[in-house]
Amino acid sequence: MSQTKENSEDRAYRLIAESLIKSHSPGDFLFESALTHELGMSRTPVAIALNRLVSEGLIKKQPKKGCYIPKISLKDAHDVFRVRRILELEAIALVIAQKDEGVLTMLHANLDKATLAIRCDNFDNFHSVDLEFHSDLVASSKNEYLYEAWKRVSIRCTMYSVYFSSSLRQNQYLKETLHQDHLEILMAMRNNDVDTAIICINNHFDNIVSYAVDNTLVYDNV
Repeated sequence: MSQTKENSEDRAYRLIAESLIKSHSPGDFLFESALTHELGMSRTPVAIALNRLVSEGLIKKQPKKGCYIPKISLKDAHDVFRVRRILELEAIALVIAQKDEGVLTMLHANLDKATLAIRCDNFDNFHSVDLEFHSDLVASSKNEYLYEAWKRVSIRCTMYSVYFSSSLRQNQYLKETLHQDHLEILMAMRNNDVDTAIICINNHFDNIVSYAVDNTLVYDNV
């Protein structure tokens, strides 16, 4: 993929999107003046970033009060993970067709980091490395439109995972299951076996949805 320098609007968008995941929960308000101070940026890029997040449905704007993180519904959770699944299925087919050993080496290094995170019982590192595996996989498709669509969808998916998967922190078996899924995906890629890779991706998403969506009762089911 082509590498471009991050401008102020993109940086503000990235930092605010990250804060949705790391520092906030549904119902929280985001105030432009506070974000301007926290990010050390002028109001214009912050305002542009907030409007972009509103247009993408990640936050909503309430007149005279500001932007807030909306409650999220069970249907929305299933819909967004379904789209992410479709994007990653397309990405893995493209990556396998390239037969790029460098990509496989990169993903294998990611698995090593995930193993260490599990052994150290470090959920934050595990979650970060887990998402990095998917991001590297999709980016390696060398389809910029696919990757940009995935990045937008993955933010929403990560919000669900972080907001409502607190039980995963104590669930060592489930972390190991997700890690094993990645290993099986990589093995299928090494064998240039698209059909098996697709089965592995589907199984992996079934496991993800089971903890991030279906076992969650904290939804605004409207």
